[in-house]
Amino acid sequence: MSEAKNQKMQVTLPFPPKELNPNQKPHWAVLARIKKKYRELSWVLSLKSGLTPEAIEGWKQADVHLNFFAPDRRARDGDNMLAAMKAGLDGISDALGMDDKHFKVTFDVSDDIGGMVKVTVTKSLSMDNNYKSGNTRIPKARPINTDILSGDYDGKELRPYEGRPGANDALALPSRIGNELHYRDGREVEA
Repeated sequence: MSEAKNQKMQVTLPFPPKELNPNQKPHWAVLARIKKKYRELSWVLSLKSGLTPEAIEGWKQADVHLNFFAPDRRARDGDNMLAAMKAGLDGISDALGMDDKHFKVTFDVSDDIGGMVKVTVTKSLSMDNNYKSGNTRIPKARPINTDILSGDYDGKELRPYEGRPGANDALALPSRIGNELHYRDGREVEA
C-alpha cells in the first residue's frame, strides 16, 4: 500500500445551513432541497480535496473527525451540529464510494469563529481489533458487578413498590353520593 493511502485527508466544508439543525422545522420540501444542495456541495468539495475511491482503496473503515467552527458566538449543542452534518457526511461518503456505516465519526467544537467544518479522514486502525472476518461484530466483554454476587444481596429492588406509608389509606374511606356512602367493597350505607 502506498504512503498516500495512510495519510490524513482533509476537506473544509461550509457550516451546515440552519435549516439542517434538528430543532428547526422547515417545510419538508424546503428541507429536502437544502439537504440535497449541501450533500452535493460536500461531494464536490471532497472530490476536489482528493477524497476519492482510489485514495482509500482497501480500507474497510474510516475515522472521520469533524471540527466545527461556528459562524458566530451563539451557543449551539454539539449533538445538533453533528445531526446537521448528516447530509455533509453523505456527500463525503458519495465522494469516497464508501457507505457511511463504515465511518467512525468523532467531533470537536472550536471556540474560534469561522463558519466552517474541517473534516479529517484517516484509515481506521481499530478495525482489526473490533471485527473478525467479514463485518461480524465481536462483542466486548462487560465487567461483572460482583456486589450482587456476594451473600448479602437481598434483591429488594425486585419487590413490589410499597410506596409511602399511609399513601393509600384514603382509599379505605367511602365516597359520598347524595345521602349515601359508597365503599370500595360494594357496601352502600345511608349517611
